[in-house]
Amino acid sequence: MRRLSSQLRKSGSFLVVTSSEQAIRLQSLKSFCVRWSAPDPSELFNHCLKESPDTTYDPERLDELRALVSTLRRPDDVVAVARTLAERGLEHSLESLRSGERARVHAWFRDPTRSAEDTLTVAALAFAEGLPERTFEKVLFGLTLAVRNWEHTMVGATVEAAVPALPELRIEQSRSRWSVTTTGLIEARRDYSTSDDQIRVERCVFFVSPRIRELVLEQLNELYGLQLWQPLRQWLTHLSQNGDLQLRTEIAAGLALLARYALAEVEENHLDVWSAGYVSQRVTAALTVQFMSADPQLASHALNLALQWADKRGPVRAVTAAMALVGLGRPYQFESLNWLWYLSARGERVAWAARSSLYLLLAAAEDDERSASLTLRYVRTRMETAREPREQSRAATAAMLMLSGPSLDGSSPLAAGLLRNSSPVAGPLGRLWARLLLSNRRRAALDALCTTLSALRDEPDLSHTVRSLGGSMQEAMTERQWKALRRDLLHLLSHPDYAEDETQRLARFMLGLLRDRS
Repeated sequence: MRRLSSQLRKSGSFLVVTSSEQAIRLQSLKSFCVRWSAPDPSELFNHCLKESPDTTYDPERLDELRALVSTLRRPDDVVAVARTLAERGLEHSLESLRSGERARVHAWFRDPTRSAEDTLTVAALAFAEGLPERTFEKVLFGLTLAVRNWEHTMVGATVEAAVPALPELRIEQSRSRWSVTTTGLIEARRDYSTSDDQIRVERCVFFVSPRIRELVLEQLNELYGLQLWQPLRQWLTHLSQNGDLQLRTEIAAGLALLARYALAEVEENHLDVWSAGYVSQRVTAALTVQFMSADPQLASHALNLALQWADKRGPVRAVTAAMALVGLGRPYQFESLNWLWYLSARGERVAWAARSSLYLLLAAAEDDERSASLTLRYVRTRMETAREPREQSRAATAAMLMLSGPSLDGSSPLAAGLLRNSSPVAGPLGRLWARLLLSNRRRAALDALCTTLSALRDEPDLSHTVRSLGGSMQEAMTERQWKALRRDLLHLLSHPDYAEDETQRLARFMLGLLRDRS
């Protein structure tokens, strides 16, 4: 190595050999090694933009281009896109990226050397992307077995058929074959962002870009018939009963992409059946509808499907609809709120699912002030307009779940998270709290308020937000009711669970007993 390096220096040349860190074990090589990793494609693209001549681009179209660039793996591909952008413009850059991926997938499927095993590999990955290699191999084996069983059914194979002699034992290097036969479509890599323990991070199987996954599903739908799709349906139904939520989430994502090209296939053979199936199947169906709701092309179909399940299709499908309506809350918030409220008046099983979904709808909007405020105002209005005792109890139960539940990450009460992320939420949140404090859920509402104040005790920047919370409560109460709240809250805060000085001071600030916290 020293002689080689000496000769390279003399000739003014460079020799670069890439290797994994684990493969370099010889001490004699240590001095020649430099730790390197490919730059982040988005950062590299932004750097290239800064170096290129100043040009004004449409922000939305440029963001679309950035999203496509972020999926590129090779730095030279990123630089090529930046060069095309500078020389030929934004629209040409977008079109070249889109058409390049489409042409690659189109050519791969029409390659006459492509084997059935290769096709099954990409078909399985279209519904099971991002899984560890060892898990994906099991999933792929299941699909291969389903196809084989279907072939036997088609040719009329019987159990009386002679058992063939076993061929010579041969162990295929299947993982290395993927990298050869699916070049440009599939890659196996370690995703270190999924775990803090980098030693335990496994290699997972991915498409080289999200768009490749969509294009693969398009080609599978366009080119193949019953011989592939019938066993694929059986395989997906089997996997929908699997206990692995990550796997079922990927199935849902794949079905949502397939729905762009075969909506009837997805609805009739999967979603409508699963919506009344096992719990795992119902969750998978609801997740699929949620993924569909994020696609402008499919959002209205997703809403219609959820509403069909909600209305006179039985309690099991109604529970599935309640789960699905959580994801529909972003594009169709008011419709989701109305239907969840309607479902909360059904039998206890359906009502519980609807109340839980109302809470999740608010929790999902923790960072969205407009959506969170609308949800809080909606529930408060329902409480104010309720006339029958049963309806009043139903509204109070839903509101109590919202104010006492945890945030999605479980780190603090949801109400505390709402106040941290957006001070304007304090108004509608306080008015809803006041309604509960004046109901027969007063003690539970007081407990939730103490828990929220305790979670915010170390955040002095939120003092004025908390005061706004108290001010909105005071506006919704008479003077006598407000004095009673002061008395009861300060008494409850003397409990050992809440007896921290900062919590006491924050409560007094909320009640207007202190001008500031200093």
